[in-house]
Amino acid sequence: RETAAQLDSLDRPTVLEGGLDGLEETLRKQDPGLRFDAVIGRNGLGPLSAKSDAVRLISRLMAPGGRLSLVENIQRRAQRLSALICLEDLEGDLGARVVAAEKGIYENETNPRVNWDGDDLAALFEKADLGEVRCATETYTSSRRITVQHLGHWFNPGGDQHHTFAHHLRRHMDDQELGHVRKHFEHELTDKNVLWTTTYLHLTASNGGR
Repeated sequence: RETAAQLDSLDRPTVLEGGLDGLEETLRKQDPGLRFDAVIGRNGLGPLSAKSDAVRLISRLMAPGGRLSLVENIQRRAQRLSALICLEDLEGDLGARVVAAEKGIYENETNPRVNWDGDDLAALFEKADLGEVRCATETYTSSRRITVQHLGHWFNPGGDQHHTFAHHLRRHMDDQELGHVRKHFEHELTDKNVLWTTTYLHLTASNGGR
């Protein structure tokens, strides 16, 4: 908004704020017939439970011949924390239980952040009658320094609305075992650089000139 305010009136964009769930009503107040020649987004759909509703809304708001370009992190393919350390040093089957706990995070079909992949999102846009739907996934590897803050976030007990790594581990071990796991992570990772992978989906489409 601050940047837009510095532009001349003819160059100044209209900036609206709000979630996708209230976008249609927000736009109706501005201009009931408003349609967009281009729609771009970054991680706007991934966390939503009602992705199909959001996709249909985007389709309705695109002008004839309009273009769409979205980039989404595919959380289902996110970096596994258990892959960053040597689990063999943990006693008994504790390492296997760490892996099982983390696996359960990403196989949860009720979690809208992880219950989809690139093809699923592409299928929603095709079903919404958008043409030329194309999607490509790319995985990037970067160096990341693991700090005390990172570890604290992972092993924070969390709450009903915020399920941390520790929250999921606790389903597979008691508090004493969880303490051993935390100390092992801290020993292996504190102030260490690791290779961290992130997978992105880039999806483009048009409304087919409707």
